Amino acid sequence: MSATREPPSYARSTAGDDVRPSRRPSDAELHDAESPDDEDENQDGATQRRGLVYGAHPLGVKPLGNQYVEQAVVPCRDSGLGTLRCFDDPLLLTILMQLDAVDLCRLASVSKSMYVFSHTEDLWRNLVLDEFQGDFQFDRSWKETFVGSWHRRHPEAAPLVKVSPISVQGFYSDLLFHAWICCSSTLDHRWLELDNVDRRSALTHEQFVREYELPNRPVLIKDVVPSWPAFTEWTVDGLQERYGEDRFIAGAVHIRLRDYFAYARQVHEESPLYIFDKRFAERNPEMAAAYEVPSYFSGDQDLFSLLENRPDYRWIIMGPARSGSRFHIDPNATSAWNALISGKKKWIMFPPDSIPPGVIPSDDMGSVTSPLTLLEWFMNYHSRCDHSVDRHIEFIAEAGDLVFVPTGWWHLVFNITDTIAITQNYVSEANLVEVLRFLRERKDQISGTEEKETLSVCFEEALAKKRPHLMEKARAQLEQEDRERAERKLAEEARSWETFRKGAAEENEWF
Repeated sequence: MSATREPPSYARSTAGDDVRPSRRPSDAELHDAESPDDEDENQDGATQRRGLVYGAHPLGVKPLGNQYVEQAVVPCRDSGLGTLRCFDDPLLLTILMQLDAVDLCRLASVSKSMYVFSHTEDLWRNLVLDEFQGDFQFDRSWKETFVGSWHRRHPEAAPLVKVSPISVQGFYSDLLFHAWICCSSTLDHRWLELDNVDRRSALTHEQFVREYELPNRPVLIKDVVPSWPAFTEWTVDGLQERYGEDRFIAGAVHIRLRDYFAYARQVHEESPLYIFDKRFAERNPEMAAAYEVPSYFSGDQDLFSLLENRPDYRWIIMGPARSGSRFHIDPNATSAWNALISGKKKWIMFPPDSIPPGVIPSDDMGSVTSPLTLLEWFMNYHSRCDHSVDRHIEFIAEAGDLVFVPTGWWHLVFNITDTIAITQNYVSEANLVEVLRFLRERKDQISGTEEKETLSVCFEEALAKKRPHLMEKARAQLEQEDRERAERKLAEEARSWETFRKGAAEENEWF
């Protein structure tokens, strides 16, 4: 699989997961995030604001506003960029993304400004993934990783002398400083306080359907996962010993598991690489045998299992702290379950009729604009959540917890610690109508299969053949909903016409 070089994180295209990056934070947002009202000093004298512990940026970068109060320091950005100073920071870094490693190193010697820009970690991350794909051994930073990987490929070359980063005086950039804040922050305790999910044990299948699946409500189930072999066997050491040389999918690359774990132990970045592998069970069938699909979702409960070639539906998920998933709705109108084997995850969930703050979906729900990173959302939007109005759910899942994610629910998942989890999507009688309508009307948004145009027909034929009464019931409900939609449309058109007619009559009376 060939890795594709990505733009830096502030400009990265995310068309693959139907999410578009938002604009960079405004000065007002940066001011709000650093409000003196939220300031405190910890025992070490570091300033803590809203969950952020500030030290010094390793390259000396400071927020743009600081140049107006540090009058004794001469700003160096524009003078060090020459004719390139007309470009804003996102555009300049997007241009620099086109350079190779040698050119970036040469550029670093041109001026203080170029030194800072050419050491931006996102540029070197893209170079590593583009040049070496998954064949790298992470070494403290992406630039060091590139150098080490290059020397392993060219052992005859003379070793380079490693030097510490130089702190530049007079370089101000909201963009670079904000990115550093997001990867250097700690979670504010206020982000973790709300816990309002139902936690259940000894939940029967009938109770699950009646109390959660049919009402389309999330639930956390406590007593399923601990009985799996995976719960005790899938430790970092256990997985590395057994599968360390196997490659797993992390973004656009396939990486050896031992190399990924080494990366996860060291990484300190805004959006860490995240293993989200849909082929793990095909390559290692014994991994699929290490867990059991919970009875609430297994066998006849999962109607997509009637298909010979169902869309992608199961993933192993592994990631370090700060990794996770931004707000999204699960594909193809399916529901899902997520089993946490180890670690802690922060979940935030919004019902289908309540859009999370900071998230802007398109009219057809085919694409979403949202903050590019999880920490950016927490910093700027978490305080805008109001459970009394939006009915959202927050909680922390721990090792052994099983989370039910109902169809249509927005959810964000943030790894508080290193985590290992299993997740599967499914279709049941409870969400069958929603899935059938989605497959019929939103073929361009179907994911996980190359058979987008025919999936609806194949699924309905399989249902009609193997579960005819269920298909007949769903078809009748779809037809009823279609009639109701048509009636509402006619009524709306009639109201619009009546409004127009009355307006025209009033205009005629005036003249």
